[in-house]
Amino acid sequence: MVKVCVYKSALTGCASLCALLAISGNVIAAEWKLSPSLISRVQYNDNPRLYPDSVEPEGSTVYTINPQLSMSAEELKRWDAALNINAKLTRYADIDNADNNNVFVTLDTGWQTELTEWRLGARVEENTNFDSDFDTQTPDSGLFLDDKTVRNTRSLTPSVQWMLSQTSMLNFSIGLTDVSFDETSNENYSDYTYDNLQLSYTWLFSENQRVGLTGSYSEFDSPESDFSYDQTVLSLDYTYTINETSNISMSVGSRQLDSLAEDVTVGCENGFIGTLPDPTTGECPALFNPVLDDITQKNDGTVVNLSYSNLYQRSSFRLDMSRSVIPSSFGSAQEEKRAALSANHALTERLNTDIQFSASETRTLDGVTSINDRDRMQLSASLVYKLNRDTNLSLRYNYVEQTFIATDQDGSSNAVMIYLYMGWPRLATTY
Repeated sequence: MVKVCVYKSALTGCASLCALLAISGNVIAAEWKLSPSLISRVQYNDNPRLYPDSVEPEGSTVYTINPQLSMSAEELKRWDAALNINAKLTRYADIDNADNNNVFVTLDTGWQTELTEWRLGARVEENTNFDSDFDTQTPDSGLFLDDKTVRNTRSLTPSVQWMLSQTSMLNFSIGLTDVSFDETSNENYSDYTYDNLQLSYTWLFSENQRVGLTGSYSEFDSPESDFSYDQTVLSLDYTYTINETSNISMSVGSRQLDSLAEDVTVGCENGFIGTLPDPTTGECPALFNPVLDDITQKNDGTVVNLSYSNLYQRSSFRLDMSRSVIPSSFGSAQEEKRAALSANHALTERLNTDIQFSASETRTLDGVTSINDRDRMQLSASLVYKLNRDTNLSLRYNYVEQTFIATDQDGSSNAVMIYLYMGWPRLATTY
């Protein structure tokens, strides 16, 4: 297992980038842009914690201030850099210990030569389980928790692309991710690291069709839960550009998962009497001592990714479907099946409407028995009115529904929101 401190590496990368750009800016002409914006939102949510319908969920008015800042710089065909800072300050009027200050910082840089493109991405994120927005929600949102749980994510993603010829290219990337929790209200949460290596080859065999082969290797380690796994995936990729405004891409492959669970209670003994642990909790009855052992498992399966997008003169449409293994915050490997749809349509020059829908199913493959396997559905629809060049007013409705498989508990929430988006004139300079 490669051990890295992703957070420190990200900060070091940011400092090095700033120094590099400062030097570059004095030597060669480059375009620099600064784009600040602010979103204010008020909403009423009838069940922010997604409690089961049987316990009479408590609603709340919710206020959010969301300042954002985007900074970018580039010199054509040589280098580019972008830094995005997004802060969400949320206050719940009727729920104690739910207020949160979420922060998202993303850095993306690149350097180009005639045949290669080198890139470095970094992300620092602090978010809570109460965030149910499509663009910022955590994988742990909506887990019937009384209080907030803060999830800290640090990731670093270096990559390089080689143009082998006019019709073929090779891509290599590394992904290093560290996830930790504080202010935890669910004792089952476990810190973990997830590292991934990926190599892919792509060949343009006709004007509008590409085929490729991708191989990846990933490692997951959760020391607190004594669980780790390695996964190898080999897939065949295909992309078809239907026309200038639409394309379809798919990837189908096989995976092999090898997991190790340490110090697992495999039995219970009391003198000459033996029994099995409780199948739900994994614990032994009173007066029985646990029998511990390490358990290794192999799990083979398939991975699938499918996407279709279409851009019309006044509308856009995108559909994504996937089946893959994802790291779990509960110290296990979970298989997720997911479908997502987004569409946008301009009703007039000033009035737009959009809709987003997603449905997912997660099941534990290896590791601890998870009581959090669930089916989840989310629907969001909005009307956006352009007040002027830099200001938008929108009305949004958001619906979330989920079912926990182990307990057969259902929960749902409805939220009505009013947004005001204000963007300031972009500052740009060249020197």
